[in-house]
Amino acid sequence: MEKYPEQPQFNEGVEKPKDWLPDGSDDKEHRLAVDAEWHELEKRLGQPRILNHIYFTEIFDWIKKEYKNNPDAFSYFEAGCGHGNDLRAIRKELGETGERGRFLGVDMSAVEIMHGMEFYRQQDNEEIEESRKLFAQGDLRNMANINIWNETRGDFSQPARIKDGEFDLIYIEAVLHTFGYGKKTYQEKKESVKQMLNELYRICKAGGKFFGRTAAFDSTVTEEDQFERLRKTNNWRFVPRAGEFEEMLQQAGFTDVKITQNPHERAESDPNKKNILRFSFLAQK
Repeated sequence: MEKYPEQPQFNEGVEKPKDWLPDGSDDKEHRLAVDAEWHELEKRLGQPRILNHIYFTEIFDWIKKEYKNNPDAFSYFEAGCGHGNDLRAIRKELGETGERGRFLGVDMSAVEIMHGMEFYRQQDNEEIEESRKLFAQGDLRNMANINIWNETRGDFSQPARIKDGEFDLIYIEAVLHTFGYGKKTYQEKKESVKQMLNELYRICKAGGKFFGRTAAFDSTVTEEDQFERLRKTNNWRFVPRAGEFEEMLQQAGFTDVKITQNPHERAESDPNKKNILRFSFLAQK
């Protein structure tokens, strides 16, 4: 299975839609650059980000209060878990609840998951057999079909599914932009993200919470500016405008949406990061 699907190109002479953006599949040099960037994830091994999320303290207090007398009942899902740094960090932080609750991380790349398992085996003497139960490979847009560890084959190939309302807490960090890869237009990229948000809403329990971080353009950027900026930088990512992502959360069904926005940490040094914000959000089902 290819990591990045090839996409058919526009026929010669056919006018491209106004929201056409680079899809990353027709430019070999750009594609290799993207691959190299994704490989930089190796540097994040052992470096969780969930604990410094602006809403983590609120989430932590809610879990400890809600599941104080029944830690077995708590369930956590991580969308695009990568190496599993954050999943492991919140388990450790929750103490007894982290040991007794249910935790599952899903990522499109089984390789990234396995790199994480090997790293934590060496770093923390983590039992591989146990850590395999914490992860699954799959497409976040359709989690009725995921793959858990197959003991016979020794890989993530055992079919499984996630039912409606299985998880109390869902977390996502720097994943939404990747749904732009292999999509020709911004609208196609957006629809891909909406499919994922609908799935996360489906698997979230009533009263459950959804939080995370993503990037977005600030309110000075118009739709035309947005498309031009992404085209100019040959950027295949899905990067919404301010207010657009909040609207998408609400359209998926989430309520009580709270958002804190801060300038991108490289906004001053990198012209491509100008007008880019870091969005931290918390919502409820």
